[in-house]
Amino acid sequence: MNYQVVFDISQQSFPWWGPAIGILFILFSAALVFRPQLIRPMDSRGHIIMRLIGVVGLIITVPATVDSLTNGLRRYNYYHSLLQQQHGYVVVEGQVENFTPAPDTGNYSDSFTVNSVKFQYSEADLSPDSTS
Repeated sequence: MNYQVVFDISQQSFPWWGPAIGILFILFSAALVFRPQLIRPMDSRGHIIMRLIGVVGLIITVPATVDSLTNGLRRYNYYHSLLQQQHGYVVVEGQVENFTPAPDTGNYSDSFTVNSVKFQYSEADLSPDSTS
C-alpha cells in the first residue's frame, strides 16, 4: 500500500499571509488619514470623515498586524525548535482510523489515530501551548 505524506512541519514556511493582509489594511488606512482626496474628491467635511475612518482603521489594524506577526513568529519558532530539540520528528505510517470530526458548533477538535498514535487538532485553538 502506498502512503501519502499529509503534513510535514519541517516543510512549512512562516505564515506570512496574516501580517501581509494587515499591512494592506494599514496602507489603506494611512492613505485615508494622509491623502483622503486620493479615495474620492470631496469637501472639507468629507476629508474629516475619511481621516476619522482612517484613524480608527489604524487604531485597529496596527495592533492586530503586530499581534499576527509576533504570534506567527512565536508559533513558527516554537514548532521548529521542537524539531531541533527532538533531533527531528517521529514518522508514523499506517491507515487513518478512529476519525472523529469536530461538530459544526463549539470549540471541539478533530481527532484520529494512525498506528495507535493519536492526533488532535482544532481551528479554534492554534496556540503552541495546547496540550489537549
